[in-house]
Amino acid sequence: MTTSCTSPKMSAGSEYRAAAVGTGYRYKVKKDTRMDGRVVSSTTSGWLYAFSPNPTRIHCGV
Repeated sequence: MTTSCTSPKMSAGSEYRAAAVGTGYRYKVKKDTRMDGRVVSSTTSGWLYAFSPNPTRIHCGV
C-alpha cells in the first residue's frame, strides 16, 4: 500500500511535512532474577517507547 501527499503551491523557503499516523506506546520492562524459585533481585527499566503506524494514514501540512 502507498500513501502520499500533494503539497499546494508554496513560496521559496517554505516547508511541507508528512508524518505517519498511528498509536504510540510507553512501557517499562521488569526483570526478576530467581534462585530456587524465589525472586532474589528485581530491576525495572526506564520508560521505553514504541510506535505502531497505521499503514493507511498520513498527516500532511505546513
